[in-house]
Amino acid sequence: MRTTTSSTPLCRWSADLGPSTNEPTPLSNNDDEPAVCGQVFASFADLLDHVKVSHIGRGSKNTRIHCHWIVAAGEVTAAGVQACAAPCGAARHKRDHLVSHLNSHLDARPHVCRRCGAQFKRKQNVVQHEQ
Repeated sequence: MRTTTSSTPLCRWSADLGPSTNEPTPLSNNDDEPAVCGQVFASFADLLDHVKVSHIGRGSKNTRIHCHWIVAAGEVTAAGVQACAAPCGAARHKRDHLVSHLNSHLDARPHVCRRCGAQFKRKQNVVQHEQ
């Protein structure tokens, strides 16, 4: 499932929320979309590192960590077409699982099959493909 069409690595993490809050997302200046971080990066790897360090951090044990990536109106998600811009809201118990989930919001496909060159978002998918 591809949820982003832009090839520019832009951070769309909610600008005003921490990793585990469930508060409503504030609106941006134009009142049409929630405020986002907005930093642009040279690569998707740099963007992912930024989100891990600046937005997710290290959670405490037994805490559900929520994804506050802003999904734009009209984008396709697992739940269908997004009606309006809003935080993703996916929750994971482990930081690494949330980091893996972030790939669903990016066009990056960093894992490559050594035999045929097929690209995948998650390492487990390329491992399964190569078997």
